[in-house]
Amino acid sequence: MVLVFSSGRSGTNLILEILAGSKLLSPSIYPEDKQIFSRGIVYPYNYLTKSDVQYCQNFGLFADFMKKNWHCRVIFTVRHPYDWAMSKIYRGWGHAEDATMKGCVKDLYFTAYLFSEIKCCFPDRVMTVRMEDVVTNTKHMTEQMCVFLNIPFDENMLQPHKRMRHEQYRKEYSQGIYNTVEMYKNWDKIYGGFFTKVDFDLKMLFEKVEHLKQTFGYEGDSCVGMVRG
Repeated sequence: MVLVFSSGRSGTNLILEILAGSKLLSPSIYPEDKQIFSRGIVYPYNYLTKSDVQYCQNFGLFADFMKKNWHCRVIFTVRHPYDWAMSKIYRGWGHAEDATMKGCVKDLYFTAYLFSEIKCCFPDRVMTVRMEDVVTNTKHMTEQMCVFLNIPFDENMLQPHKRMRHEQYRKEYSQGIYNTVEMYKNWDKIYGGFFTKVDFDLKMLFEKVEHLKQTFGYEGDSCVGMVRG
C-alpha cells in the first residue's frame, strides 16, 4: 500500500500519477481518499492513493492508521516553503481558506508538525520527496521511489501528464513545469505578476514561514528582504 501524503500544492498529484504508471499498484477510484484515516480498516496491499493533511486531524489518527496498515509506505511530498505558500495563495485566491495569510500559515505549520512526527515515529516507512527534485530529475527520483517501495521501475511512470484528471494539469505538465522551481526569486513576475497586482503582504508571509525551511530540509539565503511589504 502506498499513500502520497502532504499539504496541497506540494506535488502530491504529480507523484500520484507517476506511481499510477506502475502495473503493481492499483489507484483508488477517487484520486484523493478523504476518508482514508476514518474508516479504520486494513487496505489492500496494492492500494495507491493520496490524501491532504487536512483530512487527518492529528498525529494520533495517523499513527493508528499506520499501525493497522503495517504494510503501508508513505511518500511525503515537500516543497520550498516560499514557493509552497505562493502557490497556495495564487491557486486558491478568493475561494480557499489556505489562500489567506492565516490559513496558509496554519496549513504549513500543521504539515510541518505531522511531517516531523511521522519521520520520528515511522522512519523506515516514509520517504521525503522534494517537488523540485522530481521536476528537475524525474527519472532519477522515480527510480528512487521504486527502490523504497520495492517495485520495478516502469517507463510508463515517466508519462504522468497523460493520467492527469484535469485538462489544465495535463497541458501544464506535458509542456514542462521547470518554472515552478524557485519561483520566489522572481516573485514579481511569476503568475503574470500576480503578487504585484493584489493587496497581499508577501514579505510578511515569507517571514512567517521562514523557519520552516529547516524543517523541510531547505537551506540557503532568505529573499524576504527582496520583497516589498
